[in-house]
Amino acid sequence: MNPSETLSPEQQFQHFMGQARTLPKVDPADPRVAVYRAAQDRGNVWYEGVPFGGTYKNNFYRLFTFYKEVDIDHPADTITAMSLSIMLKPIREKWQTFLDQNPELLEQTDAALKRMFEAEELERYIDGLKHSNDKSGQKKFREINQVVDHPIGAHAYWAAAREEINPLLEKADKAMQVLGIDTTPFYSMK
Repeated sequence: MNPSETLSPEQQFQHFMGQARTLPKVDPADPRVAVYRAAQDRGNVWYEGVPFGGTYKNNFYRLFTFYKEVDIDHPADTITAMSLSIMLKPIREKWQTFLDQNPELLEQTDAALKRMFEAEELERYIDGLKHSNDKSGQKKFREINQVVDHPIGAHAYWAAAREEINPLLEKADKAMQVLGIDTTPFYSMK
């Protein structure tokens, strides 16, 4: 659900306050938090060596975001699903074996991806409030920031989500490779 499309501004705020209270955050005592915080202070958190970076193998997660939409034998509705369908067609049997052998991993990955997207949505919402030019937005930013209460701010949710999803993606990658699936093309999916 994208609250910005269906809820009033006050309902959106309440929705995101709920997420800020319930979504997992990376532990503030984690030593990597201080490293990330120092990079934030310098204004550059997007370089190699800064903790809490991206997802395992770049866009590999997109395979697991869209695979349920794909019917290998029929045209897809989205460009991503169509591309994925083309990529999966030559490995159809191996892909099906992977799906059949890994239902628990797929279920865990689905749940982790859901939290990852919720964390990204929350971080975008908080960032929008932070840059708001009106008093109401600034007031809401201060309120939600009190709930966030973390040295690296809303990024703490994103970091926790990556900490959860990356080992699952790595496990899926290895399970696919054992079946003879070259996973490299999935790393750069658009």
